[in-house]
Amino acid sequence: ETYITDGKGNLLGVPLRRGVSDSAFIDQITFSIHEDTFFHVYGLSFDLFDDDDFIRAASAKMEEIFGFGIIEKAKHSGGRFYEGCWLMGTDNAQYGRVHFGGQNNTMLFELTAVGCNAANIGWESRLFDFLTNAIRPKITRVDIAKDFFNGEYSPNQAREDRNKGLFTCHHVKPKGECLGSDWEEEDEAKMTRGKTYGIGSRESSKYVRIYEKGKQLGDKTSIWTRFEIEFKAKDIVIPFEVLQTPGEYFGGAYPICERFTGSANRIEAVKSKIMIDFD
Repeated sequence: ETYITDGKGNLLGVPLRRGVSDSAFIDQITFSIHEDTFFHVYGLSFDLFDDDDFIRAASAKMEEIFGFGIIEKAKHSGGRFYEGCWLMGTDNAQYGRVHFGGQNNTMLFELTAVGCNAANIGWESRLFDFLTNAIRPKITRVDIAKDFFNGEYSPNQAREDRNKGLFTCHHVKPKGECLGSDWEEEDEAKMTRGKTYGIGSRESSKYVRIYEKGKQLGDKTSIWTRFEIEFKAKDIVIPFEVLQTPGEYFGGAYPICERFTGSANRIEAVKSKIMIDFD
């Protein structure tokens, strides 16, 4: 990573674009913009006076980017320190949330993994264009994942690689953690949800989960493993280019990631999930 200084004089790390292949994909993303975006960038023809007006404007823009918009206001109060929360998706499925009210007149959008899968093809490029033209835009979290459908990698291997220093950056070896009860089972037939190996701290700007995705979805014989990196904008700046080339940022996250090449992508992941559901 490289470093920049923000407006308050704080030193912030920026992940470098490095990696041989762009076979990783975005599995979840959270971003914020200032409400003035709808005034000054899109020049809306109607006046925006209250929250509902801003929500309608945001819904129309999300529909354009993702193929779905805001369907209703949540029954619970706002989260992430905002006053109100609205749900994105359809009548049958929730794909994300929008938080608005307070927080220096910003809006926070959270797109879940289900939402990323449901979004229309090309949403990453459309979101990139939207953010680069928005006022005070910021990606606060993004999860980049890579699938290994044929057992090329596993939680057990990740555990060994961490011990070998292949997840060590800047001479700092992150902690590792075996998650889930399946680590205790010696009999594969008794394993239910698969193994998960976590690397790093959930409170830091970078955290890794390597888990048996196929078993998580219910296929006890599956060897499909997902390698997922969660970036949070705590002491790093998440560049908008992560939307265009997520594989390059995946490749630059840890020494082990530079070794991965292949053709795994989100379309294959969806196909594999459908087949497991069918079985």
